[in-house]
Amino acid sequence: MKKKILWLVVSCLMALSLVLASCGGEEEEEEEEVISPPTVEEEEEEEEVKPPPVGGNWWDFHGTPEYGGRFTFRQAMDPMSWDPYAGFTMTPHLYLESLSSMNWIIDRSVWDPEQLLSPTGLATSWEQIDGFHQIIHIREGVHWHDRDPVYGRELDAFDVAWSYNRLIGKGSGFTEGSPFLPQFIFAEIDSIEAIDKWTIEVKYNKPNSFGMVANFGLFGIHCRDVVEKFGDLSDWKNAVGTGPFTLDDYVAGASITLGKNINYWGYDERHPQNKIPYVDSVKVLIIPDLSTALAALRTGKIDIMEGIPWEQALKMMETNPELESFMVLAQTAALKPRVDVEPFTDIRVRKAMNMAIDRKTIAETYYGGLVEGKPYGIMSPTPEFGDFYTPFEEWPADIQEGYMYDPEGAKQLLAEAGYPNGFKTNVAISAAADVDMAQVFKFYLAEIGIDMEINVMEPTVYNSYVNILQKHDQLYWSTVDAFDRKIAAMNYETSVTNPSKIEDPVYNEMSSSFRIDVDEEGNYTPLEKQLREGRECDMYVMSKHWAVPGIPAFTFRLWQPWLKGYTDEQLWRWPASQYARWWINHDVKKAMGYE
Repeated sequence: MKKKILWLVVSCLMALSLVLASCGGEEEEEEEEVISPPTVEEEEEEEEVKPPPVGGNWWDFHGTPEYGGRFTFRQAMDPMSWDPYAGFTMTPHLYLESLSSMNWIIDRSVWDPEQLLSPTGLATSWEQIDGFHQIIHIREGVHWHDRDPVYGRELDAFDVAWSYNRLIGKGSGFTEGSPFLPQFIFAEIDSIEAIDKWTIEVKYNKPNSFGMVANFGLFGIHCRDVVEKFGDLSDWKNAVGTGPFTLDDYVAGASITLGKNINYWGYDERHPQNKIPYVDSVKVLIIPDLSTALAALRTGKIDIMEGIPWEQALKMMETNPELESFMVLAQTAALKPRVDVEPFTDIRVRKAMNMAIDRKTIAETYYGGLVEGKPYGIMSPTPEFGDFYTPFEEWPADIQEGYMYDPEGAKQLLAEAGYPNGFKTNVAISAAADVDMAQVFKFYLAEIGIDMEINVMEPTVYNSYVNILQKHDQLYWSTVDAFDRKIAAMNYETSVTNPSKIEDPVYNEMSSSFRIDVDEEGNYTPLEKQLREGRECDMYVMSKHWAVPGIPAFTFRLWQPWLKGYTDEQLWRWPASQYARWWINHDVKKAMGYE
């Protein structure tokens, strides 16, 4: 039972065109992290929080798991692909599994890095031989779905190695990885090889820990038999995995239906006597329109929904106070310039752009006062980053200055850089991003003489234009942080991708050192050293003004009171293993008139 707060939104200090209608983003592309509910409130209604029985477990407030029923959620658009080779999308991971998964025993209120690196997936354990070698032990007794062409045969290490190598092109006959995946992330992997039926050996070209493969493990292990017979996995009718659910039906633009895999190997770690999944089926309703999706949630047709803008979420929490809620911090939107073209080669121009943005007013108006108007670095105040995050108040004074609202100072910097009257520029932005926020940035930049044209593109076109072909000639709209601190540092990597065209050997050395958390013998880097290097890396990036960040966006996640077993995890990460452990309280649902 969660604390319920009804927020009365703070009165806007500026009723300019700044206050723009929020639009629902594509959940599959968002990297969301949990933050605590805001303290801005005028009325508070508390529901009694029932502690678990003395000597009980932290999850006991959910009650006793029940079998049966259907779990339903909303997806904003059709799957971009059923094949992991064509890029990461959530839907195939409803029936595919990865090596690692969530540790379901650790209390969600007490952050522990082992939450996200637990052998509860297709791997049972792993060993760090030295900094360049790892051994991964594959779970026995896992079977592919009983479908053509595998008919339930047992999965083994050769399947796992083949699946990885198809994506990264490092073995199993593959020499090139998928062009749709960020191959620079996997550049440190030399090979992934099955050395026997139940053992994988991973080799690196520089010291690395299991975290590399574990993050890569978000990509589900897919079936070589299907690819060899049908050429690829593009047809949903050929979908085969090892997960707790089987893909049974797909109606384009309408729904995806998954059934219970009765031969699934898994048990619920919180209730180890219970075989999972609990629900009989999972239904994904494809609803692009936000208002239509909210109506479905309001009328009990959807069990849980994420990515809800704060205005709509607060209204829903007033009209439907029975809904459980969680406030979610999303990635920070930012303008990113190509630093190899004028005028952005001059740090004074980039700094002026940062000084032009009134983040405090944006927080008080566009975000209703529910978040602070302070910039974050590449490390955000979320559990995954922990002490790696440096609060704005602790930034060096000279770096702070460059992110404080000072339009006159910004104009002076532009004049010193040779642009006393400003200049014209353009930004490429995905239609799935917050285009309204880009308009807010345009407003502020115009105040210091910068005329920015906004070029909105379809998401796939944007990805190709900016990240692959890199045809953008000025600015692009992206994010400044990530869900993992090592990947966050890679966001400014100066090799392979790098749409900003940054060439900075100092940063290369700093980030490279920070990302390596084991030495050549396989000993883990002391946490104190990692913290120091991570903070230094973060502040160096912010001192260079390689991005013009806003403030972190946020949305809400709302779910029905009959949905049990859910403990605030992100819906897109390891979806199959999550949904298998959730259940429906049929008495609650029936009492509310929905069963």
